[in-house]
Amino acid sequence: MSDYIKLPRSALDLVRDKDLLQLYCYIVSKADDNGELDMPLCQLGKAIGVSYQNIRTLVGKLIKLKLIATNATNSTTVFEITDFPKRQNPKSALTVVNVFENPNYGGVRDFTKGELTSLRQGYVYAIKYGDFVKIGCSHNPASRLIYISKQMRNEKNLVAERMAISPPCFNYKAMECYAHRKYDDYRVNGTELFAVAFNDVVNTFGNMPYKFCDE
Repeated sequence: MSDYIKLPRSALDLVRDKDLLQLYCYIVSKADDNGELDMPLCQLGKAIGVSYQNIRTLVGKLIKLKLIATNATNSTTVFEITDFPKRQNPKSALTVVNVFENPNYGGVRDFTKGELTSLRQGYVYAIKYGDFVKIGCSHNPASRLIYISKQMRNEKNLVAERMAISPPCFNYKAMECYAHRKYDDYRVNGTELFAVAFNDVVNTFGNMPYKFCDE
């Protein structure tokens, strides 16, 4: 394992107890990227070849040594390695929203190409046309840009000035509704156009509760 785990001085007790060391190494080797292992106690005991009673004792020792934390129950147990270096999802807190100046099909297509990892994912987008912002959602924002821009040019003689695109997420349709509700008082009747500042919409996009896991 390449991750560095800071161990307390009391962890020296591991080298004095073969079963305790084996248990700790097993948890570390099987833990996910957040340093957690979800496994029943009985299954954990079988994995390292000790009885159910002994596994309870060993887990208790690791907790006392502050090497792990757990929600220990008799059925399912989630073990968390203490001081494990968490891998943060860069799109989980303040989301980075991609903003394009004078957007074109090729640039947007190239930027989003290969980002979708599931057919259930999509994007929320905002396009500035003069004093209006079009807010929508799509699996393919590049194609939507072409279609909408043609429509806006023919109907209102407006050209796309800027475009903001969220990261791919599973609740993109709900996030479109979220943005629509927020700016509903500024909606142009019967359209998805809103008389709002583009930068305000970008800020809204940056703080929306996206879902990056298929739940």
